[in-house]
Amino acid sequence: MISGIFTLIFGPYLGSSVPSLFKEENLFTSTSTLNSVMATTTVKNKVLATSTKQLVVKKPVEQEIIATSTIFEKPDFLVNPISLLEKEIDVKSIVLIRCLFQSQYFKDSVQPWAEQEYNVGSGVIVSPKGYILTARHILEVRPEMLNDPAGRKWTLQRCDAAQTDKDLAEIGSIKFWNQGDDQKFKSAKVIFKTTDDQYRGSAGLDFAFLKIDSNTNFPYMELSKNLLSLDKKTPVIAIGYPGRESVSPQKLERFDAEFIQLTYYDQSLCDGSIKPCGFRYAIRRYPLDYQKDFWKATDLGIITPYFRGGFSGGPVFYKGNLIGIVTHGRSGDQTESGWDEAFILTSYDIAETLKNILEF
Repeated sequence: MISGIFTLIFGPYLGSSVPSLFKEENLFTSTSTLNSVMATTTVKNKVLATSTKQLVVKKPVEQEIIATSTIFEKPDFLVNPISLLEKEIDVKSIVLIRCLFQSQYFKDSVQPWAEQEYNVGSGVIVSPKGYILTARHILEVRPEMLNDPAGRKWTLQRCDAAQTDKDLAEIGSIKFWNQGDDQKFKSAKVIFKTTDDQYRGSAGLDFAFLKIDSNTNFPYMELSKNLLSLDKKTPVIAIGYPGRESVSPQKLERFDAEFIQLTYYDQSLCDGSIKPCGFRYAIRRYPLDYQKDFWKATDLGIITPYFRGGFSGGPVFYKGNLIGIVTHGRSGDQTESGWDEAFILTSYDIAETLKNILEF
């Protein structure tokens, strides 16, 4: 089961060398295993509002979070969030990312459309120059593609990004039967991604940067460089395009949640001696608390009925401050407790990784 967890999170790149179970496992329930939902997994689109099981589930009694290892002492560089000023979230900085992969048979195939695959996820522009922060796994070949029964080898060809407009108009992500909104997408070149050791190792630094091919000044959200000492149940919000790979037009959605715990992968040495080490904000939401507002339109997107994979790479905000990106999670119908759960790679770890490497 442990191997399965890491295969789903990081793909088969880990091979047989699988790190110890990470601290995020069992944060929300003491018996369930974290089967992460990511940007490119194929989870059924179940709507909790129509799920009989969810409608009869009673809200669980508040429990202390159970970690799989000794609880660590809070690092001395945690910043009190009271020092952060309220900021306005500019939705035009949030993007839908589409990455195209092709097999070695694409050029010679009489059915070339059968020799290409897409990964779709979310991202956020963090510089007026058009630098986009997103999750690295959106740029990687999915596990099921690596185990292709036809022996096809897939290669990333390009990535494109479509900005959210002021009206939050829906975006067609995949061009199929002329349903894709290609005019909304701009080429986005991969300019940085974490090393394989950083990405696949115990730190799990699952992020990358793309740059939109344009000289335009872009709307953006500044990346906070602080690791915050958030109180339990502090409200945060994740925003993105969770529709995954679908020809159906996607709308911007918001995932309103509460902070639960600062956590990290086991063996990642998050004791202050190693920076960056892969800190994550664990957040959750009880879907039935929002059931009456499912699909309701707001100025930050529609209220999502359940967490799903396309949120990966999407920005997470506290008081309008960009504090990290979604790397993985799962919806309430996949947990015994009924809570939607997500884990946020902190902006602190991203900023620490980029020191003396990338300026934007």
